[in-house]
Amino acid sequence: MNNCYVGGYWYGRPESEQACVARASAYFARLGAHDPALSEWLGTSDTLREALAHVIKTDPESLGREFQSERTHGGATPGDGVHSLHAWNGELFGYGALCDLDCGGASIWSSGLALLRLPRRGPGAARLSTLRSMTELIKITVEEWEPEWAVATARELRDQVLAENEPPRPFIGWVTYVSRLMARSVPHVWGATVEPFAGGHLISLEDAEPPELTESTLTNARRIDSELRKAKLLTSTRERAGVKP
Repeated sequence: MNNCYVGGYWYGRPESEQACVARASAYFARLGAHDPALSEWLGTSDTLREALAHVIKTDPESLGREFQSERTHGGATPGDGVHSLHAWNGELFGYGALCDLDCGGASIWSSGLALLRLPRRGPGAARLSTLRSMTELIKITVEEWEPEWAVATARELRDQVLAENEPPRPFIGWVTYVSRLMARSVPHVWGATVEPFAGGHLISLEDAEPPELTESTLTNARRIDSELRKAKLLTSTRERAGVKP
């Protein structure tokens, strides 16, 4: 099965650790309600034995103890605080889900992200890597993290849409969300449906059949991505800021 994931991304949004923890707690609660494979989480440790014993409770008080306050640099204010959490659901050998959260960086060069990597094998993968499930997961991500853009896709689809060695940027996946910060309106594009959602726009490929990738899907994704890029509707605030200082 392809390497499916759902990610939300934003730039230059300072938030306190308390605010980031509140978002994360609500996010994990909704993930757990969506599917049992996303209901229990473990932290990272030096050894597998320690990691399997590192249970993460997702209520705000407990979750606050799990966040690691890191320091990053860049932009106008060096040393912006980034609050991070890395978790997994305890399953190995492709059966597991992974979650990476980075929140709070004030610099536009400090990416905020909520990234959920889905299982590649087993019943969890079969349930989660469907268009219906991934559409719900991207909606959860958007509503809880308020990203500038978000995408439900596979690594294999991303690598076909982006040019080789192209810097990270917004791109079209099976389902893509663009906020009003990126695009005040999105026109109808052939091969996709565009609907309003959370103050922005949800773009869904009409022939998407995740986790499978068909030649038709790849062709449509590349074409729609190119059209929206040319119209400046898939350009992040980081890209508009120009070259990193």
